[in-house]
Amino acid sequence: MLLEFKVKNFKSIYELTTFSMLPSGKFDESKIELIRKNGQIALPTSAIYGRNAAGKSNLIKALDTLQTLVTNSFDIEAKESLPYYPFILSESSQKEPTFLSATFIAEDGIKYLYEIEYLSTEILIENLYFYPKSQKAKLYERTGNKKLSFGEYFDGSKKALKDFLYNTQSLLSKVRSANIPQLRVPFNFFSQLLLIQDTPNQYSAGLFRVFAETMYNNVYKHYEENISRLMKVADTGIEAITAKKRNTGDISLSGNYEKSILDQVRYNLEYYFLVEKKVIGKDKTSWFNINEESTGTRKLLEIGTLILEALYVGQTIIFDEFDLSLHPKLTTSLVKLFNSFKSNPKGAQLIITTHDITLLDSGSFTYDQIWIAEKTETGISEYYSFSDITGLRKNVPLQKWYMEGRLGGTPMINEHELIFDLE
Repeated sequence: MLLEFKVKNFKSIYELTTFSMLPSGKFDESKIELIRKNGQIALPTSAIYGRNAAGKSNLIKALDTLQTLVTNSFDIEAKESLPYYPFILSESSQKEPTFLSATFIAEDGIKYLYEIEYLSTEILIENLYFYPKSQKAKLYERTGNKKLSFGEYFDGSKKALKDFLYNTQSLLSKVRSANIPQLRVPFNFFSQLLLIQDTPNQYSAGLFRVFAETMYNNVYKHYEENISRLMKVADTGIEAITAKKRNTGDISLSGNYEKSILDQVRYNLEYYFLVEKKVIGKDKTSWFNINEESTGTRKLLEIGTLILEALYVGQTIIFDEFDLSLHPKLTTSLVKLFNSFKSNPKGAQLIITTHDITLLDSGSFTYDQIWIAEKTETGISEYYSFSDITGLRKNVPLQKWYMEGRLGGTPMINEHELIFDLE
């Protein structure tokens, strides 16, 4: 589970910024149940609000970039560039490094701190610490490509790491090619337990294939039943959903395609969803391919399968602009799944950016869980939670106050000036 994320000099984020999933000392658990793992506690959900271009998505993109540096920088060659996007409204910042760090609980129940500082051409600093006995201990510290020191707890092939590490590769990414059991656990947090979805307007045929295979092979208990329940409760007209497998050898495509393309198409089509719907005027149902359903229905299925897997596994799942594809009542219901131990026994987390103001008074969040992104006159994004607002009393009408601009995060629009010259 994610505890804290820090970022500096990334896109619209100039100064060191901390996004926290830790509850404040005054957290009220009467409606929201905290996640508890080995003495550590964390919030199950969080929502980030703010006007357009305030920096909501940039916070998510920064975390996505950290994930990429951990999981994919292994593939970056020595002369390739790193994903470096400094603050552009200052000449000095474009020569300064980007800093990213995450504090998290991995699958072994231990707290880890990973931090990295880099330019487009090289990683300047990379450190990994953990807390095996509640005290911070070093696994490794790296300065540039040459200075690499290991802590007393590190047990692995140190020489191989030093000899075969490019200045554009994170050491943690070397887990993909080297047998380093001690680094596998923190690596798995980024590769398996952190899922970031930043394309809300598009549904993925590849994801459908993966989840259809999951359902077909009964990977999770009651998986088909739970997905069917979601689609029915959402009032999509779908009574049930099931997964099928086809013989891809029978699939033929017109035109001349390379074998790799044909293999990919056949792979995507191997597993597929069917949905059951009532036939109008008749006391029976029929089965249809999911591709015959609306884009909204298919998007709901994608979001639903992602959320359900997060609950099964205990992932931290992040959606940018979560509300674009969902009705507000459904959004509220999905968020509340994470706020109760009964429906979230593995300690999954849900973090969203949204404009859905109905969530503010729905009982889905406490003040610790609601964040605002603001942009200053100099173009710098700043972030704060409602719990940071001095004197904000309990039980105030958050939706009303937010729309009135009393809590920040809303655009200042002069409707009298919004007149177009059309002639």
